[in-house]
Amino acid sequence: MKKTITSATQKEISCRITRTVLMYVRENNGQSLGNLLEGLELDEKYLLDTHHWVSHGFLQKLYHRMIDLLNDPDAVYHMTLASGRFQSLGILDRIIRLLGSPKLIYSQAPKYNKFLKLNGNVFIHEISDTSVILEDRYIDGLQKTRLDCDYTRGILAGIPTIYGLPLAQVEELKCQVAKEKYGWRKWPDQPEQGCSGCFYRVTWASNKIPLSRRFFFRRAALRRSVDDLVKANQLVQAKYDEVKTLLGELEDKNRQLQDSQAVLEHQQQELAASERKYRNLFEHGSDLICIHDLEGRLLDTNIEYKTEYGWKKSDLVGQNIGDLIPEPYRQSFEEYLVRVVEQTEDDGYLKAYTKAGRKVILEYRNKLIYDEQDRPVAVQGAARDVTNRIYAEKALQESQEKYKGLVQYAPTGIYEFDMQSLRFTSVNDVMCEYTGYSREEFLALNPYDIICEESRDTLTDLVENVFTNTPRELSVEYKIKGKNQRELWVLTNARFFYEDGVPKRAMTVVHDLTDIRKAEEERRRLESQLQHAQKMEAIGTLAGGIAHDFNNILSGILGYCALLERSLENPEKAKTQVGRIHQGAVRAAELVQQILAFSRNTEYEKKPLILKPLVKEAMKLLRPSIPSTIDIIEDLASKSRALADPAKVLQLILNLCTNAYQSMSDSGGTLRISLIDVVLTDSQALTLQVVSGPYIKLEVTDTGYGIPNDILERIFDPYFTTKEIGKGTGMGLSMVYAIVREHHGAVYVKSEVDKGSKFEVYLPVTQSTPGGTNGDEQPARAPAAGNERIMVVDDEKSILESTRELLNDYGYQVTCFENGRQAADAFADDPYGYDLVLTDLTMPGMTGDALAREILTHRNDLPVILCSGYNETITGEHTERAGITRFINKPLIDQPLPDIIRDVLDGFK
Repeated sequence: MKKTITSATQKEISCRITRTVLMYVRENNGQSLGNLLEGLELDEKYLLDTHHWVSHGFLQKLYHRMIDLLNDPDAVYHMTLASGRFQSLGILDRIIRLLGSPKLIYSQAPKYNKFLKLNGNVFIHEISDTSVILEDRYIDGLQKTRLDCDYTRGILAGIPTIYGLPLAQVEELKCQVAKEKYGWRKWPDQPEQGCSGCFYRVTWASNKIPLSRRFFFRRAALRRSVDDLVKANQLVQAKYDEVKTLLGELEDKNRQLQDSQAVLEHQQQELAASERKYRNLFEHGSDLICIHDLEGRLLDTNIEYKTEYGWKKSDLVGQNIGDLIPEPYRQSFEEYLVRVVEQTEDDGYLKAYTKAGRKVILEYRNKLIYDEQDRPVAVQGAARDVTNRIYAEKALQESQEKYKGLVQYAPTGIYEFDMQSLRFTSVNDVMCEYTGYSREEFLALNPYDIICEESRDTLTDLVENVFTNTPRELSVEYKIKGKNQRELWVLTNARFFYEDGVPKRAMTVVHDLTDIRKAEEERRRLESQLQHAQKMEAIGTLAGGIAHDFNNILSGILGYCALLERSLENPEKAKTQVGRIHQGAVRAAELVQQILAFSRNTEYEKKPLILKPLVKEAMKLLRPSIPSTIDIIEDLASKSRALADPAKVLQLILNLCTNAYQSMSDSGGTLRISLIDVVLTDSQALTLQVVSGPYIKLEVTDTGYGIPNDILERIFDPYFTTKEIGKGTGMGLSMVYAIVREHHGAVYVKSEVDKGSKFEVYLPVTQSTPGGTNGDEQPARAPAAGNERIMVVDDEKSILESTRELLNDYGYQVTCFENGRQAADAFADDPYGYDLVLTDLTMPGMTGDALAREILTHRNDLPVILCSGYNETITGEHTERAGITRFINKPLIDQPLPDIIRDVLDGFK
């Protein structure tokens, strides 16, 4: 059995000394210990046993209590001279008395010291028949106190009295206790203090001890020793067999306990690590996680960390999930409870409400939890909000069906036209319905009467084309207007009839495209919405890579901050480290801007682009999502540039690589991505339907399950998908095709079932280079200093403080406010007290643009700069309407804030 070691029982001081303390207190306190041991960790029984040990700190507590109890500041010294002091040493007392002279006792002091303490040593430096110089040295000199010195002095002084001699004279030559710690000194000697040890010169009387007295002392000591040994032997004999048996049992139990304890400690460590990992995943995972009992009552959830739902954990724990589900779907939840117990797991879709009452659709996957007896006790579930995706997919499907129906079954108008007189000769009822005219009214019309102004040039060009080029058929779209001025977009399919090469008449079929055009606009809107949803889905997939990048950036920034704190006395070194911190912050800001650019619905922004960094970035972001069973091989040899939009090309790469690794997610394999420069011949270009010339070929190859031939022909169809609803948009490859065509490139796929697929993307090479400076050194800019009065408004204190300090350094007078309302009130009190306002956009209570509008009602000639870290809703029209002078993105990368402020102020002069 392992003995418990506490701070009080640390093995430093023998209980021979504590035994002496207790005996001395009883001797001088009417045989009572009083409150000596009250509230201490160790009891009297423990402290009287000379086989036990205590810590030095515990002994000091005991010393101070004895001093207070006996009201004697020198109690420690007096204790060492008490009549029973050596009896407390047990057998050590017998040994001392058997030695027969003070010199022999002093000479053995280093050995006897080990019986009394383990936190220090005793050394003999000189010794004679009547004197000795010895050193008492604590291992940790800071541990030693004046009371330890008093104890040593008393022991050294009292040794001769064992043999009937006077007290020895003790002079302390050096003291280990520092002077300020030692305090008031009662002894006449004045040793050097704070030394490596306490040095003592001890002298004693030279009188010879009579032989009879020495014999008496030795005989009495021997008799007591023999008596002690006889008693001890009898006790040992009586207990030997019992102890031997108990010892054997104890050793067996001890081994068992040690083994069990080792196993238990290991299990506890594993359990603690697992608990930390689970709790972190549970609370901060991207999915909504919960545990409910078999009746549906919620036991635990991480919903408090999902602010979009509005619930707190305390609101929901103990409630039945069925109460959060819309009434028509509660029966489905009851069926789910039965199903998950029968099947041990279940997945599907669940409709629920947020706290604000918004209906959401959750895609869930739940499993049973079992107790130690393998009995089902609860259900653990993970769910993801797929509301927007489901609605977008459903709306897109409905729009596609509507569009196809309109194309297939749309009624058509028909009329005949005399090409010589340019008059209508016949018309059907549908055409009359289109325009609202009766048959007679329609035939009397001049053709230009029903053509909208914006389409008249189209009709004129059509007529000229017919008379000039004599086409047999033409299809033209233009806008017409009816009797009630209702405008319609129509598609006309006309067949022309000629006599001797001269156009005589035309038969025209007219399709009302108005609804179809609206449907197309709606479809484009929905496709854009779905594309945005897929981007958001991709960003969720890339969260691990983004977090990895941010952690690396923040680690660098924090590391250089730590170095900077140590380098403040070295300006050049500090300047270098500040520059590296700035580089890390710029890199983080650029990463945020890249993610924002990728996630927004924006128009193409093409520029000369080397694709290798984009491929590297895509693979770095995808790597955390790709199973470790898939090897990635990169061969990025191309150094050419393509005229491309970075966000779109990044999406193209992500879609192709995601498609590739998902085909290998179950079996593993190899994903290879390469970039090479190629030149397409005329025949190759004709096959790919592009122009010949130099191209960058992006090739993504996988060893997955391949694509069957019947599916291969349709994979780029925008309305075709093999994915189930809720398993993703299924629009990845159609978007790849659209992006490639927008960039005047081509995409080609080869695939074989059970062997894998290869996608080849060809993007034309451009000879353009990115815009920028011509390499000439730019003239140095004058310092952006000034003394104008600037109002700074931001709800982030750190930004306020750093902005104030920065602008103060440039001479500006800065007044800061933490909210818009406070700033607006201050400005109203003193409209001409400020020369410029710098405000954040997103703040509680009053936004930055609202603040600008209110300020400008008091003074419309004041420049206002609006800042934001996320500006998707801010447009040029928006800032102009609010009276904003300049809009800037946070954090600033391209131009320092003082320069911007100087530019704006100078522009208002």
